[in-house]
Amino acid sequence: MSGRSRDRIATVSLAVVACATYLAALRVGFFSDDYQWLGRMNATLEQPSYMFSVIFRDFNPVLHAAFVLDWIVGGYTPAVWHLHSIVLHGIATGLLFLVCRRLRAPLVLSIAATSVWALNVRLSEAVIWPAARGHQLATVCSLAAVVLMLGRRPGRRLFALVFLTVGLFAKETTFFAMAAIPFFLPEWRKERGFLAGLIGLGVGFVLLNIAIKDDLHTSGAGFTALLLKVPFILLRPLGLGDYYRFDFLSLILIAAVILVVAWWLRRGYGFAGLAWVLACSAPIVPLDKLSSRYLYLPAIGYSIVLCAAWVAIRPLLRSKLSARWVPRALLVGLVVIVATNVISIQREIGDYRLLAEPYMSLAERTVPALASISNGETVVVVDGTPRTTIAELTERIQQRGNMTKLIPYRRHAIDGLIALPDLLNVVRPRKPGMLGRPAVEADEGSMRWFRYDGVELREIQPTVDVPAAPVHRAAWDAADRYFEP
Repeated sequence: MSGRSRDRIATVSLAVVACATYLAALRVGFFSDDYQWLGRMNATLEQPSYMFSVIFRDFNPVLHAAFVLDWIVGGYTPAVWHLHSIVLHGIATGLLFLVCRRLRAPLVLSIAATSVWALNVRLSEAVIWPAARGHQLATVCSLAAVVLMLGRRPGRRLFALVFLTVGLFAKETTFFAMAAIPFFLPEWRKERGFLAGLIGLGVGFVLLNIAIKDDLHTSGAGFTALLLKVPFILLRPLGLGDYYRFDFLSLILIAAVILVVAWWLRRGYGFAGLAWVLACSAPIVPLDKLSSRYLYLPAIGYSIVLCAAWVAIRPLLRSKLSARWVPRALLVGLVVIVATNVISIQREIGDYRLLAEPYMSLAERTVPALASISNGETVVVVDGTPRTTIAELTERIQQRGNMTKLIPYRRHAIDGLIALPDLLNVVRPRKPGMLGRPAVEADEGSMRWFRYDGVELREIQPTVDVPAAPVHRAAWDAADRYFEP
């Protein structure tokens, strides 16, 4: 069997294993930000140009289009959305293996390095949670560009730039992967056209974001706090983040280790992997929250570093004893690590299933009432629940001890879970020309009052006094009004 055939078999096999590991996620429902995306789907079908809008602080038309595709195919069916994310993870896994092989890492080593990334529980959020898919798309596009640039096919430079453009409009983090790509090119001086295109694409993207965004959403933390946070970000994909103490002594030690590794691997592709980790970790530092989905793209670099480090260590094993037993010991350790991560991924999938339960339950229980709303009517919902769902979810997750996740209340939502306009647009069948939109007390037209007690959304008669419980309003109105500023 030729080397190319073995690579093809290994690529497909790794992708299949990566997908199979996450198949249980098909039974996870929607939760949290998923409903904000779901609530925009019928609006996008009504006005396709809506996907090119800046929503909150994000401009991700490719990600938006990917969700529209899911909505067209499966509608309000979580398995379709999760399957899309799982397949993307398989594609990213195969591409990472191809990168390792094109860097001339040995076959077994490339399989091992790819498995460490593909089956890492600390990166699982990007695969399990549909709303985090932008990080997957950025990773797939960035890896595809690297594979192309390490090949010899005609037109590879143009196609690499096309993939990077798609990645930029899926998730802005692609910009930082672009900065690391030149380190992978041994003859980068001969790639002036590609590098000029890379710089032009980067500059254009920065100027576009400055022009269309009011807020880049950076943390208000001081320089010292941000600096002490860097080693934690770098260590977390390796499972060592919990051992970091956030003090200057630890910072100096980690910085020294990075410098030593960089010097040791300075002449090979290991330096490129390290540059990838550092570059792709940079945008995470100023963020207020550090969720594991942000580590999906940076962690790619550690697989490259692993390949380079073993290639550098192997010649040092000069005795027959060390040459025989060190690789075997490392292989056993790798198997244990991967197996542990696979088990942990299943437990984390269980956590996400737990997170989705109250969201899915709320959506199902409100279908009959919200489906009865007529054109032009405003629905007013009195939130009569104890408003403890988020707190209870957080406590249950903490008791399970597998993950740490911030689950904030939404101010304009029923029990802090799902915003009423989003619910209207999700649970009602699409009706061209009509959309659910936010409403205020002064809106004219017919108003129907409901009360939600955590079990049932029941129609009530309005009272003279304003209810003490939170009140939420949404109108089932002409679609044009949805898009008004």
